[in-house]
Amino acid sequence: PTVAFKISSYYPNSGNAGTLVTVEGEGFGTAIDKYSATVSGKAVEVISATANTLVMRMPAGGVTGSLSLKYNEQSFEVGQYTYQELSVKTVFPANGPAGSQIRITGEGFSSITSPAIVLINGKPALVVSVSDNIIVAEVPADAGFGPITVKVNGKESTGQNFIYQAVSSIKPLTGGKNTKVTINGVGFENLVAGNSVDFNGKSATVVEASDSRLVVLAPDGVSTGPLSVTINGQKITGPVFNVVGAPSIDVVTPLSGPSGSDMTISGALFSTVLDENQVYINNVLVPIQSATAGQLKLVIPGGTGTGIIRVIVNDQAVQGPQFRDQTLGITSVSPDNGLTGTTVTIKGSGFSATASNNKVYFNNVLATITTATENTLTLDAPAGLTTGELKVVVGSEEALAPQEFRRAGVMTLAGGPNST
Repeated sequence: PTVAFKISSYYPNSGNAGTLVTVEGEGFGTAIDKYSATVSGKAVEVISATANTLVMRMPAGGVTGSLSLKYNEQSFEVGQYTYQELSVKTVFPANGPAGSQIRITGEGFSSITSPAIVLINGKPALVVSVSDNIIVAEVPADAGFGPITVKVNGKESTGQNFIYQAVSSIKPLTGGKNTKVTINGVGFENLVAGNSVDFNGKSATVVEASDSRLVVLAPDGVSTGPLSVTINGQKITGPVFNVVGAPSIDVVTPLSGPSGSDMTISGALFSTVLDENQVYINNVLVPIQSATAGQLKLVIPGGTGTGIIRVIVNDQAVQGPQFRDQTLGITSVSPDNGLTGTTVTIKGSGFSATASNNKVYFNNVLATITTATENTLTLDAPAGLTTGELKVVVGSEEALAPQEFRRAGVMTLAGGPNST
C-alpha cells in the first residue's frame, strides 16, 4: 500500500541565507522536480529527497515567516522559520543515556551578556563548553524524546530530535546460556540489527526489538556482570545478570496420583519468581502454585498421561523421574528407614480398604499389611529387608514411593552393622 505523505519534524527552525533545513516524515517522493517550497512567499530550493527526508536551502533576502511545501500540487505546512544569527545545525550523537555528552554545531552560540541555555525535550541540559559555533552539553536524566533547543540572548533555535536511552529493567535477572532475557527501557531501535547487547562484555543475539523492549538470548560463555545495550555507538548500562547453573530435582512427591492431588518437587536452583519456572509432565505444561529456591508446588491436572517430569528455569532444563497418571499414588512413607519389624505407615491415594488387596514390596520383598484404608496402609518391614525402592500394587496399578526405603537402625544390644 502507498504510504501517505506526512511531515513529522523539521530542523533547524532558524538561520540565515544558505542554511540547510531538514524535513523528516514518510511517504515523500524522490523526484525533486515535483517539489516546490516557499518561506514567507519567497522560493526555497529543494536540493535532495528520499522517502523519509527532504533537504532545503533557505534563500537570500527571505524574511521570517511560514515555511510551506508543495508536492504534486498538494500543499503542506512545514512550520515557522526565523531569519536570525542563532541556528542549531547538527547534533551528534542524537541519542544517548543520562550523563552522556552531545556536540551541537551551529551559529550565534556565544554571548557576552548571558550564557547559552540548552534544552532537550524541554529539560535543561548542563552546558559543558560553548563557542560561537559549538556547544558541548550533558544529557539530563529522563530527557525523553524531543527537540534540542538553544537559547541565547532571548532568542532560540530548535534543532533535530534527540532520543533518550535507558534500561529500566531486565527479566529474568538470573540464568545461563540461551536464557531468553527481556530488556525494558526507552530509546531502543525498532530494527533488531540496530541494537547491540552484551552480557558482561560478551555479545548476545537480539531476537526481537521495539523502541521500548528488546528480547535477547544469553550467549555461550556468559558470566555474571552488567548487561549493556549499545545503539549508534552510545552504550547504556543496565542491571547485573547473575549466572546460575541449571536446576536439579531431588525428590518428587507423589510419583503417581489422580487429578487434583498436590505435587511437590524438591531440588535446587529453582527461581523464587513464580513465572520463571515451568513444569511439564509428559510434555504437558502444569501451572505452578508456589515457588521457592528449593521447592515447587503444583496440583496434578489429570489427563497428562504417563511420562517424564521436566523442570525449566529461565530456559535451563532438568529431567526428573517418570510420573504415572493414575488413581494409585504414594505421598509419604514414615519412617523412611528401619529394620525388620519396623512399623511403617504409607499414605497416599487409591489404596484398597481390604488389606489383602494391597501388596507392598520393599526392594522386591513382600511385606504383610496389618491395617488398610483408601489413604493409609500400616505394616511391618519384612525379613530380608535391604535398601531399595518401596512399591505398592493394587490391581493393575503400581506406585513407587518418592524415595528409597533405607535399611538402617540398631540391630542388637550386642552390636553389629548399623545400616546398609
